[in-house]
Amino acid sequence: AITEAARSSGLEVRIGLLVIERGQVILDHQRVPLELELPGFRGRLEEGSGRALAGRVSFGPGQARFGDNPPLSLSTEIDLELAGTTLDVKSGRLVSDRTDLTYYGRLELVPQPQGDLFVSGPLDLEVLDRHVIRSGFGMKGAARFAGSVSLVGSRVSLKGRVDGTEGELYDLANDPLQR
Repeated sequence: AITEAARSSGLEVRIGLLVIERGQVILDHQRVPLELELPGFRGRLEEGSGRALAGRVSFGPGQARFGDNPPLSLSTEIDLELAGTTLDVKSGRLVSDRTDLTYYGRLELVPQPQGDLFVSGPLDLEVLDRHVIRSGFGMKGAARFAGSVSLVGSRVSLKGRVDGTEGELYDLANDPLQR
């Protein structure tokens, strides 16, 4: 439902379930299928500074599936400002299993989405490995990420640093199948 917010010059959007099927992102020059099922999508935008719209958008918890990996449960809240075709993410929070990342940045929406988000916070390496990257290294452990996500169309680049303690990688040197 899209409604005009009462007693304001704003707009409120509520979508019971937002589904993206047969989507894709390009990661490391490879096309990765992406499917999203995002319940409870809500957005509220009001007149901000100048002609911009400002407000909050949220969804979830819902599911994201990258390629043939198992679905990942996630939710997000974003405080943003939209001025023309520029989207300023003032602050955002992405929550998943044992992961709680904050982010901010700027995206240009036209002629194609592009920009940078700066991301930091705790993440679980096993969840990342199992649901997103499938490295084959059997990563485990609690970590902290600090870096950026760059977007150009459907191309996604990730740069940053992961720090943690008591992490694990699968030991290929001691794998009897590798001898």
